Amino acid sequence: MGRCIALFPLVLALEASARVASAQSPLAKTCRASEDRKAVVARVVDARTGTPVPGLLAQLVAPRPDTIVRGDTTEVFPVLRRRPRLDASGQFCFENLRAGEYRFETSAIRSDASEQAIIVRLNRADSLKSIILRYRPFGRSPEDKAAATRMLKALDDNRRRWLSSRPAHYLVQVKHECASCVFAGPPHTYEIVNDVAVATIDNAGVRHALGEKARSMTVDSVFDALQASILDERFTVRAIDYDHRFGWPRQYETDRRAYPELSGGYEKVTVERFDVIR
Repeated sequence: MGRCIALFPLVLALEASARVASAQSPLAKTCRASEDRKAVVARVVDARTGTPVPGLLAQLVAPRPDTIVRGDTTEVFPVLRRRPRLDASGQFCFENLRAGEYRFETSAIRSDASEQAIIVRLNRADSLKSIILRYRPFGRSPEDKAAATRMLKALDDNRRRWLSSRPAHYLVQVKHECASCVFAGPPHTYEIVNDVAVATIDNAGVRHALGEKARSMTVDSVFDALQASILDERFTVRAIDYDHRFGWPRQYETDRRAYPELSGGYEKVTVERFDVIR
């Protein structure tokens, strides 16, 4: 029987067969399945090396009741949730399933834990499906990945608006709030001419020329920093607010996904001043 393979770059690979999983899989040989009592063989491997990932737990979840029979006792749970043991090759076997949609997800007690998941759809004609999740640290869930895609689209739309109306000469002041910014002092106001910071303006309104290698802040660099945070899977980004006229980011917040209270990963970026000169 033929096999159909669908690959999702850098995130996961899903290998599925309508009736028979890979004949080379040892667990597939012992995972019992039929058209009435379907089964899923799942394997978790390192995205870089292809080897099993130690210390992982995995589960199959569906938003519908789950009935489990233990001897003479039948238990009904509001949500289907199966957590089988992982074998030496990094595989799991989920048996006694019916047609429907399931979510295969992993969890781990580690600072770089992934939230990746695969949506599994068992059709009436299916009996045994085989899936592979390519695990990587800080991997995003399908929902988080979709949210990041939406944020990137909004950023691109607003950046185009900014580029089409960007003034040739403006002042900008950006405030950073974070655990490591306590002793950073007040933010500078930068004078931008043709997309280049040429001077700072102090609290007394005195202008100080900048050298070519001096650190500076422009609206374009705020866009770049926000985009980098959205793309970085170690962080979550929220509370993004864009200027209605020019499209520049007025404010956004970032936080480390794992143990933010220990890593000092929280940061709030606010454009406190934006004055058009010409």
